[in-house]
Amino acid sequence: MRRTILQLAKAAVLGLVLCLFTFTVADAGSTVLKFQSAYGKTGSQGDIYQYFAKKVGEYTNGEVTVKLFWPGQLVSTREAFTAIKRGAIEGYCGALQYFSGDMPEASGQFYYSWNSPLEAVEIYYDYGYIDVLREAAAKHGVYYIAPVSCNNRSLLLKFPVHKMEDMKGKKIRGGGGGCEAQAVLAWGASPTSVAAAEQYMALQRGTIDGTLYPWYTLIAIKFHEVVDYVILPPVSSPGIVDIVMSKKEWDKLSPAQREAVDRAGKETMWYSMTKGLIKDAAILEEVQAKGVKIINLSPSEAERFRKAALTAYDEYAKKTELCAKQVEILKKFAKDKGR
Repeated sequence: MRRTILQLAKAAVLGLVLCLFTFTVADAGSTVLKFQSAYGKTGSQGDIYQYFAKKVGEYTNGEVTVKLFWPGQLVSTREAFTAIKRGAIEGYCGALQYFSGDMPEASGQFYYSWNSPLEAVEIYYDYGYIDVLREAAAKHGVYYIAPVSCNNRSLLLKFPVHKMEDMKGKKIRGGGGGCEAQAVLAWGASPTSVAAAEQYMALQRGTIDGTLYPWYTLIAIKFHEVVDYVILPPVSSPGIVDIVMSKKEWDKLSPAQREAVDRAGKETMWYSMTKGLIKDAAILEEVQAKGVKIINLSPSEAERFRKAALTAYDEYAKKTELCAKQVEILKKFAKDKGR
C-alpha cells in the first residue's frame, strides 16, 4: 500500500514536471510583438486593433501574440515609424500618413478616390494599391499589413457651403499629412496647420473655420459643440489608417504565420468597414438632434469639389516612382468607373 502511494506520488510529481516543462517550451517558442496604437483603448479604433490582436492569436494558434500598447505607453505617435526601424517596437496601428516625410507614398490618400468601403477594398486589393504600399514600406524596413477604416470623413464647418465659392478665404485645418493642403487650396480656402488635439479650441476661438475630420469625432470629442455644418458627400468614404510592422520581425515568422497575420489584417479591415457604416449612420442622426445641420452638395457641385481636389495628382506623382504608380492605379480605377 505504502509502495503504491509512493509510486503514485512520484508519477504525479513527474507528470507535473512534464506539464511545466511543456508549458515553458511552448511559451518560450511563442513570438510576442509589441504594437503601439495611435488611438486610445476605449475608442472605436482601439476596439478594431484589439480585434486584430485577437485574430492573430487565433489564426496562429497562439504562436504569435500581438501585445497592444496605447498612446504614449512606449513611444509617442510621431516617433512610431522610427521606433519600428530601430527595434523599440515591432508594430504600429494608426495613420501612416503622419510619416510621409520619411515615406512619401504614405500620403497617397486623395479625397474622392473611392466613394464607399467596397471601392476602397477594390482599390487596395484588386487594383494592387496595397502591393505598392508594401513595396514602399519595405524600403524603410517596414511591412504593410492592412488598411483599416476610420469611418467617413467630411468638411466639418462653422459656416454653410452650397458651392465652392463659399469656401473662399476660409481657414480650414488641412496642413497635415496626405494631400489635405492641396485640396483646401484648390477649393479656394486657406490650409491651416493645427494639432489634432488643439482643433476643438481652434474651432471654438475662430482660429479655424472648419476641419476635415471623421464624423465620429462629432460625438467622441464633442465637435458638435463647435461645428455647425457637415458637408456631404464625404471627402473620404471611408478614411483609411493602417497596420504595419517591422519587416525584420515579419521575415522571422514562418510562412504559415505570415499567412495568418495577413488573414487577420484583412479580416480586421472588413470588420472596421462594417462597423464604420453602422456607426456613421447613427452619428448623423444624433448630431442633427443636437442642432448640427447636414448639407448635401448638388451632384454638379460635388463633382467640382472632386475634380479640384484631384489636381493634387500630378504634383504628387513627381515625388517617387511608386507615388506615380499610386496615381496610375487611382486614375485607372476612376476611368474604369466612368468618372
